[in-house]
Amino acid sequence: MVQFVCVHYKNKRHTMLVGTGDSPFPIPFYQACGFTISHQIDDFFICHYDQPIYEGGKQLIHMIILKKRW
Repeated sequence: MVQFVCVHYKNKRHTMLVGTGDSPFPIPFYQACGFTISHQIDDFFICHYDQPIYEGGKQLIHMIILKKRW
């Protein structure tokens, strides 16, 4: 799915951004797809969700933004 979206937009945009939780699971996946860490949005999951969100036993706090440029 990630590859499909990147191929679809490659000639329409110069940068693709993706946001994910500060969990150790999705970040290596996106890096393997050619994304690099751009920045972090502090306390995103605390401020925007009523209930805590856990992934792999860890509470998500910050959103990590990754980017891929063509």
